[in-house]
Amino acid sequence: MAAFVRQFPVGLRPEMLSLLAEGTIITRGAVGQAFDRMTAASRARGEGGIVFARFSPNSGNVTGIALEQERRDTYLGAGHGFVRNLAELEVRLAGGPADCVAFVDDQFASGGRASAQILHWAGVPRERWPAAIQGERNIDMSAPGDRTLELLRSGRVRLMFVHGTESGRTRVAETARSAGFADLDVVFDRLIPASPILSGPLREFLAEVGRGLLRAIRHGDAPVDAAADAALAADAVGYGGIGSVMVTPTSAPSHAITALWCPGAYAGQPWLPLFLRRGYRKHLVFG
Repeated sequence: MAAFVRQFPVGLRPEMLSLLAEGTIITRGAVGQAFDRMTAASRARGEGGIVFARFSPNSGNVTGIALEQERRDTYLGAGHGFVRNLAELEVRLAGGPADCVAFVDDQFASGGRASAQILHWAGVPRERWPAAIQGERNIDMSAPGDRTLELLRSGRVRLMFVHGTESGRTRVAETARSAGFADLDVVFDRLIPASPILSGPLREFLAEVGRGLLRAIRHGDAPVDAAADAALAADAVGYGGIGSVMVTPTSAPSHAITALWCPGAYAGQPWLPLFLRRGYRKHLVFG
């Protein structure tokens, strides 16, 4: 913490420390409590037993493991079940229909990754995906079996998250409809906390650092055209300008303030992130 904050101008350090103190950590306990509330709401809607599956191969897998370890006995006793992957789901469905299957994960903001997963499940060629998500790699690349595909097309399927956004939910639901998944919907327990109110000087500094770090990763020393420059500006304080202060058990989401999780160099010196985002270790710079 001290090493991270010392990278900031002296006058901005107290504000940055206060900002970090108000951040959100998605702990194992928070995962269990969130899914308790969502499963109770599902019961109230008459949706019956839920088969919990893991959504994305990284954060979804970790969330699914945490949920099963925290709630397995309780949920099995309530008529719910667990599977680890699409292959196990296919076997489970061979034994009889499921009233509801829920794919679990920790959080989402834009809904881009979830939309990419849906399009992959539907067999839509990647070149026909929206350009913004054609490069998405953090999805389960296995193909759903026949019973799973039938479930996606005509059964009750939920994507369940601890945190999310309404705009992202709408995007994912629209993608599901376009893919022919009639009753696939998104459920989340809490909205991603609102972007913190930053002073002008702190926002300017974070934007300068974030833009420089992302430019080096995305473009290296190559020239940057107007469209790429606009994308850098939009993501400099967090993907899509969200700028949250959030960390999960294994990573930091891309919508978190970029300087919190992105490594690289700033002003000729290594930039030490507070929470290293998964997949970015290779971009660490050592002085």
